[in-house]
Amino acid sequence: MNVRATIALVFLGLMAIELPAQQPFRYTSREEDDRRRAEQQAAQLQQRPVLPEKLLEKLDQIRKSGELSGSGGGKDTAYYHYHILFYDVLRPNVEAPFDTQGLRPEMTSQVLSLCGLGDAKPPQRFPYETVLLLGELRKNKMAKELSELAEDSSQPTAVRYACIFALYRAGEPFRADLLISILENESNFESRVIGLIALMHGGEKSVPTLVKHLQDANVEIATAAACGLYYARPPEAVPLLDKAYRRYAHGSPPLLILSALERYENEPCRQVLAGLIRDTLDGKLPMQNMYRILSAFEDACDQDWQRVAGIKEFDPVVEAEAALEWYAQHRMKWEQQQQTLLAKVVNAKVQLEVAQHVETVRHEEYKRLLLLQGDEIVTPEMSQAAHARWQTVKEEVAQMQQELTQSEAQLKGLNADGR
Repeated sequence: MNVRATIALVFLGLMAIELPAQQPFRYTSREEDDRRRAEQQAAQLQQRPVLPEKLLEKLDQIRKSGELSGSGGGKDTAYYHYHILFYDVLRPNVEAPFDTQGLRPEMTSQVLSLCGLGDAKPPQRFPYETVLLLGELRKNKMAKELSELAEDSSQPTAVRYACIFALYRAGEPFRADLLISILENESNFESRVIGLIALMHGGEKSVPTLVKHLQDANVEIATAAACGLYYARPPEAVPLLDKAYRRYAHGSPPLLILSALERYENEPCRQVLAGLIRDTLDGKLPMQNMYRILSAFEDACDQDWQRVAGIKEFDPVVEAEAALEWYAQHRMKWEQQQQTLLAKVVNAKVQLEVAQHVETVRHEEYKRLLLLQGDEIVTPEMSQAAHARWQTVKEEVAQMQQELTQSEAQLKGLNADGR
């Protein structure tokens, strides 16, 4: 081979080498092509612009992260939405499950187009991934319009939900007032379920709305309302939770209603669960749900029914009978303790009243002797002795007052557990 040919071959070999910074073409995988095609089709169906590649990558990262997958239950169930909202979405200031580099302010409207912003068609199902993206945009001060859109009643519910949830995820106050106003007229089933569950972060102001929907004829709506009561735990909801469970017990077991009930961990809650166990043993409620009721009762009483029953393998009837026997003894002890504390408080009040009267008498005696001492009718020693008697009674009154306060606090705590 001559020199010219050798040089030519070397030159062609160098030209074939692909340098990282000089790649003129980038071949995509079938998966990427399919994703782009699916995004284009979705954009057409939803009547919105095609999302930019950077945004599609972040959406892919969210999907692949395992977030927003739920934990059992169909997508039309409160169970499904509860798990996503509680464990993945409504968590302030948590690390994002995607690369937050490359976020841009214009992405806010692009993300919200997935929820139906502007001319885009509202989605058939709420796109939870939008909340995660919007939350990061808000944290980085790139989504300034979220508050205004959340308050805009002309916007689709999905847009307002995404904004409300993203604001909370970014560490800002939860806008329960907006959710409550949306739910007043909302007819979409999924939107009602999502809104009611999200109200668990709404505090006391959310209670009337949740209590109202707890009585709904639809089991998923009632279950969503029960989830919304997890933190507020209003006393008036206990009998309604009891009725809700009984109303739906013969269908799919309303587990989250039982969960909401057991979270009270007080006497009314324990009484209701004990009643459910009794009625299940009597055949009024389906036996297949017994282990779930026993589990809720176990948590509410902080007991292990298998240990209480003295058995090694699960036996619903044996455990149920042992649980009811334990609770009967517990209830008797509780009532005895309440009666003892009540009698102690009543007696302490009577003794305090007598002691206060004696203190007043001693004080008046001391003041009278001081006047007589000034007229040299009594000696200073006599008035000093009167002062000592007054101080002694005064200290006794203070001690009695302290003991009464402690007893009243104990009784109040016991009664609070019973409410």
